[in-house]
Amino acid sequence: KGVVIVVVDLVRAGLIVTIPWAFAWSGSIYPVYFVVLFISLGDLLFSPARSALIPLLTAPEKLMQVNAVFWGLGIVGTLCGFLLTGWFFDYRVWQESFYGDALAFAVAGLVLLPVIWICRFPDRSGRPAAGTPRRRPTIVESIREVAGSIQDGFRLIRQNNIIAISLIAQSCVFGIGGIIYVIGLSHIQEVFPPGKTIYLSVVSVCLLVGLLLGSWIAGYFRNRTTSARTIAVASLVSGVAVVGVGRTDTLIPMCIWTAIIGLATSPVFIFTETLLQRHSPDNFRGRVFATREVMIKAAFLATSAVATGINTIVSKSVILMAVGLFLALLGVLLERMKWLDIQTG
Repeated sequence: KGVVIVVVDLVRAGLIVTIPWAFAWSGSIYPVYFVVLFISLGDLLFSPARSALIPLLTAPEKLMQVNAVFWGLGIVGTLCGFLLTGWFFDYRVWQESFYGDALAFAVAGLVLLPVIWICRFPDRSGRPAAGTPRRRPTIVESIREVAGSIQDGFRLIRQNNIIAISLIAQSCVFGIGGIIYVIGLSHIQEVFPPGKTIYLSVVSVCLLVGLLLGSWIAGYFRNRTTSARTIAVASLVSGVAVVGVGRTDTLIPMCIWTAIIGLATSPVFIFTETLLQRHSPDNFRGRVFATREVMIKAAFLATSAVATGINTIVSKSVILMAVGLFLALLGVLLERMKWLDIQTG
């Protein structure tokens, strides 16, 4: 896992450096898309390795706190990235923003080099003893091994309700995020003056502030509530906030509702992330988080596409209000039926 994290960071640094060169060489945006495709593939390798690595470096009783801090620092980094990028675009040249991004990835990869030694495989990991010849598996054997690992992973998910609930909850968060990304952003651009991106930036910052505050709340109340109640209450609160976004057309109320959405969704992701880390067996943890990445990305893309199609029939405000009412009703049902408490104990 440590090797994957370091190598992916260094490879992403090299790829990002080529973006200004690719645009200057071709005069087209399409080669840039091609580079970004491989950067995104790197993200799919990095995220499962990172999530599976945290339990190896953290005591079980501190996982919730560490995940909250980790999530909060990620949001702070995103905020700083927005601010620095705006400064580069307004006062410098746009190419420098990519060079700065590449430098950040390279530094991160170098700083994380000690992780490779900290998390090296112990002798009991099943590696052949020193001096034992190791036969390279054939392509067919490798494919069978991957297929068997996938089957084992799905079998584990079916047998472990906590893992299944956590994966479904995170997929729902990203599914709602896909709708808000497509419909919510378009709604913001429609209600504010055309050509003005400052309003979108302000609303995005409010969302990030809400996410940051939600991560602090999740860490502070980690021992005072259950994951089941957190998911139910967050569903209810975020549903009300989504309805609010759909019904408002002024900046301040929209910023407030957007911040509430971030406030509600942060604890859900932090609590479910901790549950996945605690209840995934060591030899399955990487596959569980890889499955998580596939599920959340698929949910995001699917809801984005469906919402775009529905928008050809009904307005964006109607879509947002319908999604919000569904989430609010779901939160009430989950709390009243106690189904999550029964499943997660």
